[in-house]
Amino acid sequence: MAVAVLLVSAAALVVLWVWIDSLRFADLDKRATAHLEAVKVASAIAVGGGGLFALYLAARRQRTQELELELRREELHGRDLDAAERRVTELYAKAADQLDSDKAPVRLAGLFGLDRLADDNPRHRQMVIDLVCAYLRMPHSSDDVKPDAEAEEREVRLAAQRMLAKRARPDLDPVTGVPRSLAWWSEIHEFNLSRARLIDFDLSGCRLGKADFTSATFVGTATFEKTEFRGETTFARAEFTGEVDFTAAVFLREASFERTGFRELAELDYARFQDHVDFFKTQWSSGAWFARARFDKSTEFGDALFAGACFFNGAAFHGPASFAATSFEGRADFDKAAFAQPASFDSAMFKFPVDLGTI
Repeated sequence: MAVAVLLVSAAALVVLWVWIDSLRFADLDKRATAHLEAVKVASAIAVGGGGLFALYLAARRQRTQELELELRREELHGRDLDAAERRVTELYAKAADQLDSDKAPVRLAGLFGLDRLADDNPRHRQMVIDLVCAYLRMPHSSDDVKPDAEAEEREVRLAAQRMLAKRARPDLDPVTGVPRSLAWWSEIHEFNLSRARLIDFDLSGCRLGKADFTSATFVGTATFEKTEFRGETTFARAEFTGEVDFTAAVFLREASFERTGFRELAELDYARFQDHVDFFKTQWSSGAWFARARFDKSTEFGDALFAGACFFNGAAFHGPASFAATSFEGRADFDKAAFAQPASFDSAMFKFPVDLGTI
């Protein structure tokens, strides 16, 4: 670039010099003065160009230093990430080992350690949830276990259940819809509690992604009031030994309760099923309440057994509904139930009279 500046300056001087000579000044002093001015102009161009060249070099030097600094920062950041990942892995492994301890206080410490670990590391929250769910899926009762140990294990499992509920419950502001608590982990997208034994389980007001409760056993009460199931959900072959509450629960994707057993009262009033729902061969040993429930797509109650009273009063079926071969051993109430399409009650058995004239 320096050569270019000199060439431009020289060219400017030559052009000016020739132009001055072409003017044919009669006064030699004026001619000499003009030549001197031409030299000044060429010198100014050279000086200015040199200054620009110096600025260019300074800018290049500054940019080079910035790139080197940025590269260094990225390198250090990468090292920090690696160190942080190693630290997370170590803490995760330690907590997992604690959960495997034969001492309940140690297992509790491992559980709380996992909770703190995931709270500080959002990218690992699903992994921690998976581990806690895996712990709840492990069998814990045995004839060889001492009563004290059984009671302690119960407390650990209740703490694990509370952790899941706390992290899955957004606690939304009723006006703005914005979460009011930082305890909610929006990164959770799956709960796998298949074959788990859950005690007085409470996920009321929670927001779940894919949820798998296949063959799970719910000991005591189970509460899913106003729970939002955003992914595919299955309670197939699950057993509810106590009362269960799905009041105003929302199922956005397909839901299955195939062959599920409800031994006590099951409340599903105002529940909404926005996709297909399957209650095939479900057994309701006590009351089943579906008052004002809404079924947006197909609904399957085929071969189900209602041993107690069932209430579908005010329920809305917007898709095909089948109660084929269903047994109603208790009173069945379909008062003001709305069916967008004719419902199937083929081979259904009613122990008590029921008015199906409007269905």
